[in-house]
Amino acid sequence: MGTTGKPTNYAQVYRRIIQQVFLFAAVLGGLAVVMGYLVDGTNGLWGALIGAGVIAIFFTVSAVVMLKSQGQPPVTQIRNQVISFAIKIISLFGLIFVLGQATWMNPKIFAATILAGVIGSLMLEWRAIVGARVPPSGGV
Repeated sequence: MGTTGKPTNYAQVYRRIIQQVFLFAAVLGGLAVVMGYLVDGTNGLWGALIGAGVIAIFFTVSAVVMLKSQGQPPVTQIRNQVISFAIKIISLFGLIFVLGQATWMNPKIFAATILAGVIGSLMLEWRAIVGARVPPSGGV
């Protein structure tokens, strides 16, 4: 980290993103489970739990791809992120297809949990990247 406390290379940016996103996922999961239970009882609880689980798995995949891509050329990093993103989106649509008609969980709470997770993580990632002091030509 630089003298300003801001990350000065991509490894530091990745670590900051991972730390913030996992903390966010834990808080989101806890809040979603409580809110899901209060809104729709056991069905809401299951919807929130499954949504929080999906978010945790997706964040883990993103973190692993970021960490494994360190030191690679930028094109390779982007390729790895895009491939992992495509796999996650296809998996999410598969889950929505399979769980969309489930009567033992609330699909709206499931979707709301995932939507909140995606929006929150994007905001945290954006904030970490914008706040970094990484030169545009290096730091990889």
